[in-house]
Amino acid sequence: MAENDDVLSEYTEDYNRLRAQKSRNVGSVELRILTNLAFISGEHWVGSQNRVLFTRRRDPNKLYLVFNLAAQMLSKIMGRLSSVAPVFKARADKQDPRSVANAAVVDKLIKALDEKLDQPSRTWELLWWTAVGGVGFEYVPWVKDATMEPMPQFDDATGELLWTHVPTGEQVPDTLRQQALAQGAPKEQFEVVEEMVLTGDVGSEVLSPLQVFIDASVRSVDDLAPDQAVYIAKIRTLGWIEANYDVSEETIQNIKDASEVRILSTDIKQFGDPTGSTHLQDLIPRIQGTRTENDPDLCVVVERYQPMSAKHPRGKYTAFVPGEQVLLDEDNPYGFIPLVDFHWGPTVASFWSNDYVSDLIPPQRFLNKRISQLGEQANASIYADELLGPTLKREDMPSDYPAPIENGLTDQGVKMVQRRDPPDLPSWFMQSIELTMKLLREVAGGVDLFQEQKFPGQMRGPMAVPMLQELLDSQWGNLYRHLGERMAKVKEMRVNRVKEYYPPFRTLHYTDNSMKDEVFIFQTSEILRAGTDYSITVERGSLVPEMRALREARIREHLESPLSVLYIDERTGKIDKEKIAADLLMGDVGREASESKYRKLTMHLVERLWQGQPLPPQIPMPFWNLRVVMDELESEMASMEFLGASPPIQAAFVEFWNKCRQLLMEASERRQQGAQEQQIQGAVAQAAQQAAAKAAAEAIDMAMDQMRASQEVAPQAPMELAQAMSQAQQGPPGPRPPQMGPGGPPRPPMMG
Repeated sequence: MAENDDVLSEYTEDYNRLRAQKSRNVGSVELRILTNLAFISGEHWVGSQNRVLFTRRRDPNKLYLVFNLAAQMLSKIMGRLSSVAPVFKARADKQDPRSVANAAVVDKLIKALDEKLDQPSRTWELLWWTAVGGVGFEYVPWVKDATMEPMPQFDDATGELLWTHVPTGEQVPDTLRQQALAQGAPKEQFEVVEEMVLTGDVGSEVLSPLQVFIDASVRSVDDLAPDQAVYIAKIRTLGWIEANYDVSEETIQNIKDASEVRILSTDIKQFGDPTGSTHLQDLIPRIQGTRTENDPDLCVVVERYQPMSAKHPRGKYTAFVPGEQVLLDEDNPYGFIPLVDFHWGPTVASFWSNDYVSDLIPPQRFLNKRISQLGEQANASIYADELLGPTLKREDMPSDYPAPIENGLTDQGVKMVQRRDPPDLPSWFMQSIELTMKLLREVAGGVDLFQEQKFPGQMRGPMAVPMLQELLDSQWGNLYRHLGERMAKVKEMRVNRVKEYYPPFRTLHYTDNSMKDEVFIFQTSEILRAGTDYSITVERGSLVPEMRALREARIREHLESPLSVLYIDERTGKIDKEKIAADLLMGDVGREASESKYRKLTMHLVERLWQGQPLPPQIPMPFWNLRVVMDELESEMASMEFLGASPPIQAAFVEFWNKCRQLLMEASERRQQGAQEQQIQGAVAQAAQQAAAKAAAEAIDMAMDQMRASQEVAPQAPMELAQAMSQAQQGPPGPRPPQMGPGGPPRPPMMG
């Protein structure tokens, strides 16, 4: 008990230290983020001082207009960020054929987890917090008893996976199913035996920068020193604590009687009439808990992660209620800290990097003030004929009316009745609004070409707009790369959770690239076997927010140039549609999926060869990817197991390999023959063109000679020269009969 008290005191003190670091009086991270939240929510007339965010008191005689351009700018940049569709691929640390083929299955696992965890919503929330708060976090724990799912069943005696033989309804182990398939039974006759059970699953939670506490001197969660830690604070119900931690009723009661339920150190106050404004407390209900009569009993639960060290080889995990109770204190169950940080800007000065919204606030404030003044001027013009009488009081005036002159007296001391005309706007007033609008768009970055009308005169054509837009978006290139790499780390953590906690078999669902729903049984023990790790990488080309029109234009240009060889299938010599589709998706999805398909097919055939079963005579097929098939065969034949195999099995392998080789040689000969025929046809066509050109040149020379000869007698008509050249171009001239007139030899025509 004393040890827990020491741990509680030490960790509570460190947690409060980091809270104070984020909420200091000057340059507070909390105040900056809270102010950004207020502006995005439409509450722009706010101020801050001494760890307090407050709404300003309002003069009833003035306007406080809000034109929330900052929120619109944020929506635009979020749209641009969301247009990036990174492609993630699994890379096996081992290069054996089975590990490489299984990497394609891990790709399916990544897609299945993305769909199960609603990845688009996660990404949107993560990008939003990163833009508004400068830092966003994704927490990747294992959640026990997460869902009710169908789970495959196994034979109690042998541990084999059970299948239902649909025609008979009999349950058979996997060995008998494999034998039936080898004998030609269709796969559709077997369905895996499943039962609905409560099971755990990979978790994913996006955390705001207001919930995470870490020393500002570190660059990333990955860079924590052995004596440093990261704290995650959440508002939890007492029922949740009872369900997830082994605590007594006395402990629950002590927690219930604890002090205020809050995570923020910054106070939030609403001055004046809140009508027509946003209640600041409503901005952060997940951060600031309430304790009203109808609310459930809440408390702050802090999870602490400490990195690996010599003292703690797996790291340290502690859950506690600050100042009240240690809920759990043990080794980190994950080995690594299951938290990934995303930053809007580089962490060169502080972990709490700059955000997107903060720079929009000063011009947004100025714009609101100017437009409010313009509205007051308009109201003054409308009410310029309002009479100020002796009995008129300030409170009797409309709220949008400029302040009246009270107690005005004539020289005789009598209260005067006066018309008040509005003052004229200075000439620079409207110019200041236009300048502020321009500066706001420049600060926002990622401008819209159609709005800005930034079209250089030398750039024309249908591709000018997308090319210029991508040039302007290049300022976000480093951000795109950072987000892609951190997302890859998140997916790698998810795969690790699967490796650590998934049962041997689990049914998963995903949607492939052709938008077809796929169902597959993921074999954890087979694919994520001991000694084989998979790293998740992002395809670099997929991080470029290229417009689809530009992609299509680029591919079209390649197909019409010598670069068309990039899209030629080596097996057939024809255009490979999968390569074009993969290029349009900015990744190698289609190609690698095809290779994976043939590697799995070859592995199935290899198993039959090892069992001494004959292959069908029509195998292999000419349209197969025979290079991939031969690669798998060569890998099996270059092993000690193959050298120790019986002669019939060795002969079967060699025969299969020779058949593949023969088909490849035949396909190569056909391509060479076709290429030769094309060369011959091209040479014949070129010779014909050269002969025709030579004949045309001779005809033109003959026509010119005739013209010069006739010009010695009289000027030749231009029409006859043109006619001669036209005839020459139509082909070699034949014998031409003499042109005899009625009176003898031809005479030149009379001119004039």
